[in-house]
Amino acid sequence: MAKSYSDLQKQIASLQAEAERIKKAELADVISKIKAAITAYDITPRDLFGVRAAASTGKGRAGGARYRDDSGNTWGGRGPRPQWLRSALASGHSLEEFEVGAASSPRPAPAAKKRGPVSRKSAASKKAPIKYRDDAGNTWSGRGLKPRWLTAALDSGKSLDDYRA
Repeated sequence: MAKSYSDLQKQIASLQAEAERIKKAELADVISKIKAAITAYDITPRDLFGVRAAASTGKGRAGGARYRDDSGNTWGGRGPRPQWLRSALASGHSLEEFEVGAASSPRPAPAAKKRGPVSRKSAASKKAPIKYRDDAGNTWSGRGLKPRWLTAALDSGKSLDDYRA
């Protein structure tokens, strides 16, 4: 006997509900595997999604919206304030009202930081953990181009595993 349209619609709804239950059951395991791989390989948003995605996270290079209005206008907090924000401030709104995330979790004003000269080596060591080190104290995080000391050592027949920290 042929099924009616309504029988098929019920069957579709039942299968979709079952698929959603299975998806939810598998999701936690999938996410934990992804997180483990991200940690193991030091994967960044730029690695996964390219330059534009890394900039939109507000990390990496200057960018990311710090202020947003209900119409979707954004401002990163650098350079002159855009017209939409100047108009809103002139009409009595405060800058804090437009902070991204302000509605859910207000953040305190940042404390003034004492800035001084920072060597390139110390700045690089803060960004990523050291994965490779030689006897002379040279280090490399495993990101970016291989440094000269490591390239020379590898060219002389050594292996990358010989320098694991």
